[in-house]
Amino acid sequence: MKNYGPSVMYTSPAGSPAPGVLYARAMQTGNGAMYATFEQYTTGAASFPIFESTNEGDSWTKVGDVKDTHKGVGMRWEPHLYELPQAIGDMPAGTLLCAGLVLPYDRSFCEIDLYKSSNAGRSWTYVSTIAEGKAAYPGNDPVWEPFLMVANNRLICYYSDERDTAHSQKLVHQTTTDGIHWSIVVNDVALSDSRQRPGMAVVAQMPDGNYIMTYEIVGNPGGAFYKISSDPESWNQADAGTCFDPSGSGPYCVNLNGTILLSSGGNNKLYTNQNNGIGSWTQIDSVIGACYSRCLVPMSNGRLFVIGAGWNGSGLNNVTYGDMSVSTTADTNVKLVNRATGLCMDGYGYTINGSDCCQYASNTSNNQKWVLEQSGSYYMIRNAATGLYLDGMARTSNGSVCGQWSNSGSNNQKWQRESSNNFYKFKNVTTGLYLDGMGATANGSNLCQWAVSTSYNQQWSVVTP
Repeated sequence: MKNYGPSVMYTSPAGSPAPGVLYARAMQTGNGAMYATFEQYTTGAASFPIFESTNEGDSWTKVGDVKDTHKGVGMRWEPHLYELPQAIGDMPAGTLLCAGLVLPYDRSFCEIDLYKSSNAGRSWTYVSTIAEGKAAYPGNDPVWEPFLMVANNRLICYYSDERDTAHSQKLVHQTTTDGIHWSIVVNDVALSDSRQRPGMAVVAQMPDGNYIMTYEIVGNPGGAFYKISSDPESWNQADAGTCFDPSGSGPYCVNLNGTILLSSGGNNKLYTNQNNGIGSWTQIDSVIGACYSRCLVPMSNGRLFVIGAGWNGSGLNNVTYGDMSVSTTADTNVKLVNRATGLCMDGYGYTINGSDCCQYASNTSNNQKWVLEQSGSYYMIRNAATGLYLDGMARTSNGSVCGQWSNSGSNNQKWQRESSNNFYKFKNVTTGLYLDGMGATANGSNLCQWAVSTSYNQQWSVVTP
């Protein structure tokens, strides 16, 4: 697999209006080819350059431009690239789409237009206008920041909308079945405090079928937020969601082989979660540091591609990119089998906080299936049946019974995973004690903790059923 970056895709020419480039975006198609674009600053009619990679993002070649053939003033801001996974109208699966903000250099009006390419990005054709706004300044009723997704046999365009006098800004979407005729505007995040400005929506589907939306909120409280819905067209507009970075902006979200990753302009690191966005998030280093609306692309080789184009300032930016591995070491639905007793750790179907954790002979029940979620250098151990986490319960006496508890983020729920003779030992962060089968061989025996020893009672195999 590739291992590259940070690398430079494009350098702003000297003399370009600041910031030269901004708002980089990339995608990978079903055949493995990758495409990237970005805002390109000029006083004339701007266009979105299209770069292509055929070697999993390692190197790039410019192959085309998305030009404003509809209004002739320029494809200037906030491009988004997308490949149709199914036919929409007369556009077959595999058609490349680009949505972006059309506006003249003086920003006197703006609109979100949709373009398509049927020849791998070499040429682009106007399809439709999704939304029209007025002067492209905050407070002047513009529209911003499109994001495309197909669901429910419709093409959805999410975007930021200032045209509602009841809100400084809100997040909305419109849908189409043919790419040409668009539905009425539907609110996705429209907050009761009309001064708050949610913006920059990005949506991804998670392994359980639900959808996660990330967005920024400018205001108080503000930051980078997310919320979850079973239906990508219904988001409970009054719900502000969950803040994952109080100093964040321009967030992005993707699903990489079951690991949910979030980016925020307020943090050089990325956030990961392996439980469909529920519970705690772990921060990991990113190959590309924080920038304005950093973009993430899950690649077919199992790695993550990251691209950015600096900040909106007085200098000239470059477009930089790189790929990285992401730990998916959260063993999913595995059994933990004690070396001494041969019994499996079992949640016993207990769903009440503080319930004991037990051991039982191997069976097919989900009570014996556990998800090992990495949390920094430790693991949290979640039962697949109950959703509760293995918890040391702050019990520090040898022989103390382990319990189960809903996600608390406490060190009681964090375990150090140590290799031991082709088996594993699990040490609780709070108690310093180790998971111990206590030599018990009867079904229903308690799972306990004990000071470190060389006994097989403290050795566990991680088995995929």
